[in-house]
Amino acid sequence: MTELKVTVDTKEAGLMLLKMPQALGRAAELAGKEFGDVVLDTEGLREYPPSTAANEAPPPYYKRGVGMQYAQGKNDMRSERYGSSYRTSARGYRTEIVNTTSYGPHLGGQKQARRMAALGWRKLYDVAMEKKEQAQRIYSAWIERTLKQLGFK
Repeated sequence: MTELKVTVDTKEAGLMLLKMPQALGRAAELAGKEFGDVVLDTEGLREYPPSTAANEAPPPYYKRGVGMQYAQGKNDMRSERYGSSYRTSARGYRTEIVNTTSYGPHLGGQKQARRMAALGWRKLYDVAMEKKEQAQRIYSAWIERTLKQLGFK
């Protein structure tokens, strides 16, 4: 095993090294939030998949003695708004993306129902794994930027 000992004599270099862990942690947080937006902008996650006939109102029909009947559906206005209920939190080198709706795990989480997958909803984890290369580029860019700001490049 080879040991290498480096002695730093200047105060500037010592200060740069002290700032480095904090700066890189902050860069990782910002990169995580940016990557979270990239993942969530995939169709089938925050953006709804294409609609089907099941999403359409029923066609009007004629009832003898009454006349034309239209959809009289009642909306109780209690939607949990799945698409806008994603929360991205970053702390240091960890980024977490969570949907806060009660049915979120069954629509796009690890407990996804097979029917939801058939309708076009995507699992958050699967999309994140597909976009791993983009994550690498984003994190690398943030680290490079931080090292330049600290004067290492």
